[in-house]
Amino acid sequence: IGLLKKIHEITHLWISISIPFAEEKVARLIEPHASSVSKRFEAVQKLSEAGISTGVLVAPIIPGLNDSDIPAILKRAAECGAQFASPILLRLPGSVKDVFLSRIKEIFPLRYKKIISRIRQVRNGKLYQSEFGKRFQGEGPYWENIQKIFKLYCQKLGLNREDQELPRSPFRRPGAQREFAFQTF
Repeated sequence: IGLLKKIHEITHLWISISIPFAEEKVARLIEPHASSVSKRFEAVQKLSEAGISTGVLVAPIIPGLNDSDIPAILKRAAECGAQFASPILLRLPGSVKDVFLSRIKEIFPLRYKKIISRIRQVRNGKLYQSEFGKRFQGEGPYWENIQKIFKLYCQKLGLNREDQELPRSPFRRPGAQREFAFQTF
């Protein structure tokens, strides 16, 4: 944190921490080797308390599995001092798709078809959209509802407030993908 504070004094530093699940049990099943949900929120709190602009990426959002966790994740993030949040839709490029699908089928056999159906609903019938600028977003009514819920809870909890200076990196990548990934809701 000391090094990050020094960097923050020189340039506006901001940190986003991905938190895809509200519950440890589900997080352990899907991401067995990742940091725990509680450790991620603890990091948000410590960074925020140190004066570093900190936010959460609700990522990846897996339609039919963790989209219902969005309100709880955002509430806890705000309680830990997060200033901003962004949703990132599940990506399934290359061999990731096969690993993900087999894990979901093994862990959630009764929910497997629902999860696959929801992913296809937000990907125009596909499991993955590889087009640059569209990888992190969905489409259709189900995705629009996810976005509405996300925006509503961000407003309710004071995340992504227009009167606060949201983090902007001095580095700029060309293209729509970066702009979407850090779009405020």
